[in-house]
Amino acid sequence: MGYDLRMLPRTPLVALATLLLVASPVAAQPGAPAPAPAPSPPPGPPPPPEQERLPAPPPDVTAIYQHAFAALLANDLAAASAGFAAAAASATDPELRGAARELGRLADELAARQGRIVLGATTTTPPPHGDREDPDEGRAGIIVTSTLASIYAGVVFSDLADTSDARAVTGIIVGTTGLGFLASLYGTRGRTISGGTAEAYSLGMLLGAANGLLLAEPFGASTSEQWQTTIFGGMALAAGAGFYYGHTRKPTRGQVSFAGTMATMGVATVGLGLIVTLPDIDDPDNVLIAMAGGLDAGAAAGLVLGRDLTWSAGRARLVWLGALLGGLGGLATGVLLFGDGESDNGDTEARVAAGLTLGGAWGGLLLGARLTRNMRPDTRYRSLAALDHHVVPIAMPHGAGLGIAGRF
Repeated sequence: MGYDLRMLPRTPLVALATLLLVASPVAAQPGAPAPAPAPSPPPGPPPPPEQERLPAPPPDVTAIYQHAFAALLANDLAAASAGFAAAAASATDPELRGAARELGRLADELAARQGRIVLGATTTTPPPHGDREDPDEGRAGIIVTSTLASIYAGVVFSDLADTSDARAVTGIIVGTTGLGFLASLYGTRGRTISGGTAEAYSLGMLLGAANGLLLAEPFGASTSEQWQTTIFGGMALAAGAGFYYGHTRKPTRGQVSFAGTMATMGVATVGLGLIVTLPDIDDPDNVLIAMAGGLDAGAAAGLVLGRDLTWSAGRARLVWLGALLGGLGGLATGVLLFGDGESDNGDTEARVAAGLTLGGAWGGLLLGARLTRNMRPDTRYRSLAALDHHVVPIAMPHGAGLGIAGRF
C-alpha cells in the first residue's frame, strides 16, 4: 500500500478540526441554562430644565401709602407712621416720597402730643360747662352783688325795726353787710362759677328790684315798710331764679347782657308806646303793670333770642349804650322841634316826641350791633372760631394727602 506524501500535512488538521467540532457542543451544555438577564427599562423623558428664579415684584408703594393714609384718618397713628415710613423708603417718585415723609412726621407729632384728627367742620356750639371761663371772675361777681344787696337789706331791716337811733341803724346795716359778704365769700369757695352765672344773678336782682318798684303800688303798698318789703322780696326771688338759670344753662356774659338790654327795650317800648297810642290813659296802675310786663317780656325774649349769641360782654355793653344814645338823640330831636310842649298841640307833640325817642332807641340798638359786628366774639367762642377749619383729603398725581381748609 503506497502513501501519498502530499496528504500527510492535511490529516492532522482535519482531525483537529473534527475534534473541535465535536467538543464544542459538550462544553456549551455544563448543566441548567443560565437565566436571561432582565431587560433594562426604557429611558424616561429628559428632566425639565431648572426653572429660572424671577425677582420678587416691587412693593405697591401707592397701596402702602393709601393704607397708611386710611390709618391716619382712623387715628391709628402707629400703623400710619409705619406705613408712611415704608412708603417713603420704597417710593421712587420724589413727590410721593416727600408726601409720605411729611405725613409720617404728622403722625409722629400727633402721637407724641396725644392728638387726634377730627374730620368735618367744627361748630360754634359752646361747651356745656363753660370751662373756658375763669371761675374766679364769676365768684367775684357773686360776692360783690351779694354784698351790695346786703347793704340794702340792712336798710330794709332798719325800716322794719322802726328805729330812729343812728347807732342801731348803723349796727343793723353793718351787720347785714358783713353777714352777706361772709356768706357769699365762704359759700362760693371751691366752686366753679362762670361769669355768665354771676351776670345772670345780678340781672335777676335788678329785674326783681324793678318789678318791686313797678308793682308795689298796684299791689296796694302804702307804707315804706310795704314798699321796702315788696322791693326786697322781688330782688331775692329774681336773684335766686337768675342764679339757677346761670348755673344750669351756663350763658355767657354777653348773652346775659343782651337779655338785660332787651328788658330795658321792653319797658321803654311799652311805656313810650302807651304815650304814642294812649296818651290820656287814666289808671296809672294799669300803666305800671303794663310796663312791668314789658320789662319781663323783654328779658325773656332776650334770653331766648340770645341763647346762641356769640357777642362778648364788651360788645353787648356797646350795643346797650347805642340804644341809650339813640333814645337820647330821639328825645333831643323832639325837644328841639317842639320846645317845652306847651303849645295847643301838646298831645300830638308828646306823641311825636315819644315816637322819636322810641325809634331812636331801637335805631341806636341796631346801629350799635351793626358797627360792632367785627369785634371779637366771647372767649368761649373765640377759641372755637380760631379752629374753624377742618382736615380734608387732597388727591395728588401719585397718591393722596391732607389739606386744612377754613378761616385762619
